[in-house]
Amino acid sequence: MAVADIDRPVALIDTSCYSADCSLSALVPQHAMKPYRLLVTMELIKSLGLDRHCRTVVPPLIGIEQLQTYHAEDYISNLGLHSSQSWLWNTEISKVTFSGDCPPVEGIMEHSLSTVSGSLMAAILLNSGKVDTVIHWGGGMHHAKCGECSGFCYVNDIVIAIIELLKCYKRVLYVDLDMHHGDGVDEAFCQSNRVFTLSLHKFGESFFPGTGHPRDVGFGNGRHCTMNLALWDGIDDFFLHNNF
Repeated sequence: MAVADIDRPVALIDTSCYSADCSLSALVPQHAMKPYRLLVTMELIKSLGLDRHCRTVVPPLIGIEQLQTYHAEDYISNLGLHSSQSWLWNTEISKVTFSGDCPPVEGIMEHSLSTVSGSLMAAILLNSGKVDTVIHWGGGMHHAKCGECSGFCYVNDIVIAIIELLKCYKRVLYVDLDMHHGDGVDEAFCQSNRVFTLSLHKFGESFFPGTGHPRDVGFGNGRHCTMNLALWDGIDDFFLHNNF
């Protein structure tokens, strides 16, 4: 993947052109994940003229093999099979790969490739030194595991991007401000001393994904390279600021 010419210190990754097949109101009816939000977000940025303050970069689509930088080959193969409508009816395989929050959806491989393409390009641009900041609104799928989809996340673009960053940087700090614990990223790097994962999230045994206890600090070489700040409902800006 070649580095685009950049003449501004901030780059905006735009993968909305790849989302035509996933511009539905939801993955399936009543599903919480709504892919069309990326299209709306990019249109809002352009309508407000915010894109004039950065360089917009449309990344080329990566190949399926690049997903195997992190994900298991058999998992990616199963995901790729879903390019056809017949996959919807293959319930035996669906039980292995898919779940209620990650339903089998036609075109999900194409959607996954665009997601990872954007985050990978962000990492490549940062490695090049041509930009100081890269924004990718279409990424952040932090629940996907090596061989498992979870929490609306089919592939983990964050892990793949961090692996790319580690080619140029000795250490990477990953800060997760999502309401849910970033268990997929945590699992990928909990034994590494080159990635420090900091997650601020709501925590409770009955709250998804049920991980991210403050006592979890990593394992082996990665011990004390994981920090979980478990929060409760109703925290305000003052509390969050003090935690930082």
